[in-house]
Amino acid sequence: LWGGGHIGRAVFQHLTNIGFKVVVIDDRPEMVDSLGGAAILSEFEDFDGPIREGAYHLIATHGHEHDYAVLRRIFASDWKPKYIGLISSRGKLASMIEMLRSDVAAPNLDLLYSPVGLDIGGDLPEEIAISIVAEIQAVRYGKKGHKHLRRF
Repeated sequence: LWGGGHIGRAVFQHLTNIGFKVVVIDDRPEMVDSLGGAAILSEFEDFDGPIREGAYHLIATHGHEHDYAVLRRIFASDWKPKYIGLISSRGKLASMIEMLRSDVAAPNLDLLYSPVGLDIGGDLPEEIAISIVAEIQAVRYGKKGHKHLRRF
């Protein structure tokens, strides 16, 4: 999880409860401290820890510039993610995709789920987290036919 704010924390709890090994990366010491040993303090652009092939990534940082830096980093890497979720508005997404296409050769947008989550309703961070975790589960088990919020 890239970002340990309200939604990131709620996603962390849900994924941990269903057996995922979750690591949160955040550049704010107070967020990292609040998550104990499951979080790494790092600038998003500078994170150089190991990333497991086939990992699920959720981008939920505290700023558009950080979101894009992480998105670009994932697509430019050799990490081979299974899922990339990006919390965004449709307007923010369109501009990020435009920048991504100019910064990264042939990004595989089939991996990108944005806006993120299944369309189950709810505006609270915990409710949004449930929709994201449900989407990750659907991808994990190869389930089709769900109403995703994603534009790709």
